[in-house]
Amino acid sequence: MGFGLLFFGYFLHYLLGLNQLATFTSLIGCAVMFAGLSTLSLYCHAFQFARYTTVAMAVTSLYCTAQGLSEMFSITFPFANDIVSQYVAVIEVFLTVIFHVFLAIALQKICVRTGLKSNAARALTNLVAVVLYAVLWVWYTYWAQINDLVFSYEARSQAGMLYGFTMLMKLIWIFANLILIASCYRRICPAGQGETSNSVKPSRFAFVNTLREKYKKSEDKAINADRAYRQQRYDEQVNKINAAKKGNKQAPHSRAAKRAEVEAAREAARRRRDQDL
Repeated sequence: MGFGLLFFGYFLHYLLGLNQLATFTSLIGCAVMFAGLSTLSLYCHAFQFARYTTVAMAVTSLYCTAQGLSEMFSITFPFANDIVSQYVAVIEVFLTVIFHVFLAIALQKICVRTGLKSNAARALTNLVAVVLYAVLWVWYTYWAQINDLVFSYEARSQAGMLYGFTMLMKLIWIFANLILIASCYRRICPAGQGETSNSVKPSRFAFVNTLREKYKKSEDKAINADRAYRQQRYDEQVNKINAAKKGNKQAPHSRAAKRAEVEAAREAARRRRDQDL
């Protein structure tokens, strides 16, 4: 469906891209994320905006790759200097925030559509972590510029602590988004593929099969409880319609009856949508 490519590209771009000796992985990650988001945009149009952002991210990754090669092999590239690198770093953080805003909106939409409200909430929570990281990064950059002029041990130690906290926040939202994408990959599938996606080859280890059976039972129990709740809501809406019709024989098109009919129609449409997914 595209979540697998998105996960692999996200892993290459953000996690392996932290290694300055392997900056080319960021460029490869942008290409893989572009392919994954192109597939996901067929199911949810909101992924289109995140896909367009990866193109701009690929440009900054290309510059970082060229700069890394120039430092490793002592090759001179045009525009590979400290001044340009500072501007590129600012643009990179800005694109990171924009990409995650579009990604969070798209994941929130597709998770709500498929009934994964917990994943939808986690998408917005991870976005808050990314924005917090951007604020810390700007604060640290401003602090580092001050330390170039102030050569005190206390100022430098505080800047070092701020840098460590900023990188820790970055690792937190990277792993949080990877876990979220993996959860979407496991729990969301195109219509008509639900049975095939759940068929797992038995393991050679008995305890693994036991754990899978327990998890499958708990998952089926949750699904049945959700279906029972939706059926109860549907029955309640039908009863409201019948009660409104009986109590308003002289005015069959009263406001309460119309409102009950609209709610029942919405619930029926929601049930059909869940069956399609």
